[in-house]
Amino acid sequence: MTPLSLTPSQENYIGWLFRLSPDGPVQVSTVAEKSGVQLPSVTRAMKGLADLGLVDRRAYGRIRLTDKGRRVAQEIDRRDRCLMALLVEVLGLPKEQAAREVHRLEHTVSADVLRRLEALVDFAVSSEAWIRRLRLRIDASGDTLTAPPPVAIGQHSIHVGLENET
Repeated sequence: MTPLSLTPSQENYIGWLFRLSPDGPVQVSTVAEKSGVQLPSVTRAMKGLADLGLVDRRAYGRIRLTDKGRRVAQEIDRRDRCLMALLVEVLGLPKEQAAREVHRLEHTVSADVLRRLEALVDFAVSSEAWIRRLRLRIDASGDTLTAPPPVAIGQHSIHVGLENET
């Protein structure tokens, strides 16, 4: 199956549909209300998702994910759950802050990076000692984690001298 190239907005709509319609169709107006998006915009988005074969549009403004759409939604949900676990369970962020960060990060994570993050989260949560050491390191670093020293691109020590190797 060829991977779809969806916009962040399309992914968000699929996520809303996945959460709002676990057992069947949902009204377009419900998606608009819950997502805080104007009804005409949601209607246009649903038409676009239907054109991609991800959504089935039914009478009276009802919509549901197709089997293909449900598979895409499950992958989006998998990515979101992994990122949430990483930020909350591993890094110790409060859930509200983590949710905001996940929303910013979720559309940029590739399948390969997701697979590796899932392995990291699985490893980390299986070792209380590792989590404790990580949290101590984070706490000890204070604000230095939020403001790394500037690095000029190509000037980091691992890059110096590479131009002579070609």
